[in-house]
Amino acid sequence: MKSTNTNTTERGNEMAFDKAQYNIDWKKQNTDQVVVRVPKGKKSELKEFAARQGKDMSRIVKDALYYYMDALGEDRIDLG
Repeated sequence: MKSTNTNTTERGNEMAFDKAQYNIDWKKQNTDQVVVRVPKGKKSELKEFAARQGKDMSRIVKDALYYYMDALGEDRIDLG
């Protein structure tokens, strides 16, 4: 398969939409990534905690940031 642009691939004479590549490109263009480092083994504990709350880790971190902004009396930054 020959790549003709970031979201399509050539298969014979047909162009196929590459959804995975589209998602990667969209994230790069529309989001920033924030990395949080925790001690080894704690990631799985945090994932389990998030699951018990019915949320993913990203939502837990965003909620924690909102809680912190509120506690400091700061205006919330829209994190999506």
